[in-house]
Amino acid sequence: MDLSSVSVETMKGIGAKTAQLLKRLHICSVLDLLWYVPRAYTTYPDITKIADLTDGGTYAVYARLSTYPKESHGRMVVTTFSVSDGSGSLNIVFFRQSFIKNIFRAGQSCVFYGTVKKKGSFTSMEMPEYYSFEEYKNIQIMK
Repeated sequence: MDLSSVSVETMKGIGAKTAQLLKRLHICSVLDLLWYVPRAYTTYPDITKIADLTDGGTYAVYARLSTYPKESHGRMVVTTFSVSDGSGSLNIVFFRQSFIKNIFRAGQSCVFYGTVKKKGSFTSMEMPEYYSFEEYKNIQIMK
């Protein structure tokens, strides 16, 4: 059977409306659907201590906020705060996200997932995803 000649509409559960959506992704045949690969796939690693972070790596860190979020206003709003896990400290940076100051409080613990940047003695994570410990563990279970 030549799957390139079999329309996706012949598959159970795919009607005209879904076929139109798939067509936007250039998926017209069953073979196209089989070879469709997502643009990105995220795996959520185990939690890493701040002291073990390396420049350019993507990590999950469970840490407590040691400072209140501070905003600086220049060409854009930059919100920063410091977190610590007992092994070291990490600067968390958000760009153009002024609502962040209302989400985080000093003493609060969260999991931050993102790419680490090291500049001199400063270690930072810019625009990380953030989760409660329980949410992060649930995401890891689903992988």
